Amino acid sequence: MSAIVDIVIIILQALQLVLFIRIILSWFPGINWSAGFFRMLDDITEPILLPFRKIIPPIGGMLDISPIVPLILINFLISFLAPMGSSGGYYF
Repeated sequence: MSAIVDIVIIILQALQLVLFIRIILSWFPGINWSAGFFRMLDDITEPILLPFRKIIPPIGGMLDISPIVPLILINFLISFLAPMGSSGGYYF
């Protein structure tokens, strides 16, 4: 069972990293989100971000804080699952 938990935690951590990369790249307005790597990044993150964007409007019409909520939720899941994993809660 702990091996499955370890795999889930690694997937959640990878998802956190991908979301963080997406947030950083959103600061650059000239990115073509329909090209190559950016399209893949958008395909992975948009289904996660879209429900939160519907609930949380941008601040001042420009600052999108909706990615904060999924990052917090993923972090909570990792914190909840970590003690059940084989490393006893120590992950990178």
